[in-house]
Amino acid sequence: MRILTMLMALMLGLLTVPGEENSSLAKKNGYVINLDRAEKLEKMTYSSLFSKAGIIVLEDTDESLLGKVDKLEVCDNNLYVLEKGRGLFLFNKQGKFIKMIGRQGKGPGEYIDPDDISIDRENKKIYVLDSQTQNVLKYSGNGTFESSFKLEIFLTFFKIYT
Repeated sequence: MRILTMLMALMLGLLTVPGEENSSLAKKNGYVINLDRAEKLEKMTYSSLFSKAGIIVLEDTDESLLGKVDKLEVCDNNLYVLEKGRGLFLFNKQGKFIKMIGRQGKGPGEYIDPDDISIDRENKKIYVLDSQTQNVLKYSGNGTFESSFKLEIFLTFFKIYT
């Protein structure tokens, strides 16, 4: 269901273009999607979205055996695979396991409950959200820990409504 929703959002983005009146807003905040002008598609095929597709079999070692892929990010020749609650795994594009990024714990560069990741492709940085501690951990593109910071806004929100 999540993939279908993402594909529909992608199609809506491809089918709508910001008009003249929204061009300055598009430059500042991203693109404006006008749903009133979107066309309804009766049938959508993968070939209309992708020029080619392939399967990457991920290497399964004792350290890299995954129970579930919760999020997958691709940057350069790397695959970053998140299994929530367990960790972030780094594979190359051929599926060979490179290393685990960070590990579970309470020390520098460690997380308790990794819940989400984001990749800064321009600066080659990886950000991991630890939902248990509300910390964001920053790693280099090859997985070396650099720094972390706390999301104070979530703690404030939590204190107000509990």
